[in-house]
Amino acid sequence: MFKEKAQHYFLVMILLAVMVLVFLVVKPYIAIIAIAAALAVALRPVHNFIVKFIPSRGLAAFLATLVTILLILIPLATLGSLALNEAINAYHQVSSRASQIQPALADAQAYLDKLAPTIGFSVDINGTLAKIASWVVGNLDSLFSGLAQGIIGFLLTMFMLYYFFQDGHRFRQFFIDHSPLPDKEDIQIAERVERAINSVMRGSILIALMQGILTGAGFAIFGVPSPALWGSLAVIAALVPTLGTTLINIPGVIFLAATGHSGAAIGLAIWAGVAVGMVDNFLSPRLVARGTHMHPLVVLLSVIGGLELFGPVGFLIGPLVFSLFFSLLDIYFATSNGAKT
Repeated sequence: MFKEKAQHYFLVMILLAVMVLVFLVVKPYIAIIAIAAALAVALRPVHNFIVKFIPSRGLAAFLATLVTILLILIPLATLGSLALNEAINAYHQVSSRASQIQPALADAQAYLDKLAPTIGFSVDINGTLAKIASWVVGNLDSLFSGLAQGIIGFLLTMFMLYYFFQDGHRFRQFFIDHSPLPDKEDIQIAERVERAINSVMRGSILIALMQGILTGAGFAIFGVPSPALWGSLAVIAALVPTLGTTLINIPGVIFLAATGHSGAAIGLAIWAGVAVGMVDNFLSPRLVARGTHMHPLVVLLSVIGGLELFGPVGFLIGPLVFSLFFSLLDIYFATSNGAKT
């Protein structure tokens, strides 16, 4: 008996040690795995539709992955092309009007100096531009290496997505079969996490796209140059907690005011606060909370905390962790009440 217990404890110790090693090996790719799994859940209807016509799960998974790549790359390529053309045009305009830049900057600085007592702080435009230029020059290597890492990460994500499409049902069943909880509760946990993934993925991406489109439309309506470029940047800025598209709209308002278009500046500020802000403050919490069944305040805290702990992918992992927590909490209380009765 003693020998059997010793063998059991020894096996458990080895298993725990190997689990730690496995975690350390997988740790650099947790974000990629999480994104691939989330995409597989969010795009499951696409995969299921393909499976109806193609019985081979491998071929169906390949086609679903190809559709996903097209869904991601085509909008990115379109927006990127528009943004690049507008950036090139803006560069040529700045180059051709180099002699007019300094007076315009001086006028903008004078306007901001007048606003300083009202807004409570001052802005040094020349100093800020110099810092931005020095940062760009000093971080060119990081920018290019980050781009290379992004391409590699995208390829790895698509590779993993293929296997999640092909074998996702097996992974789910493996969890149900080997969990010590009753199958009913395992299924409940899996369904709740899947609802959270659908809600966060579709909600966050949809909100970011809507805000980017509304920001670009506002810039086009009120006469800010390169609206497609700024609208594309607004899609990315929309994922930044608290600030969001304010990072894009405030410079647009300042530009219009500094160039003498006060009415347009006021109009853009109202547009940003009402149209764009309404999407972020009213629609976003409801789209995400609807699938997670969590209070909007909890959703906000989970997103901000997830970003702080896990980085950019935290906007997805944070709500999933909270959703899993509340799901386990519901099961615990249900089990405790059942045991009492």
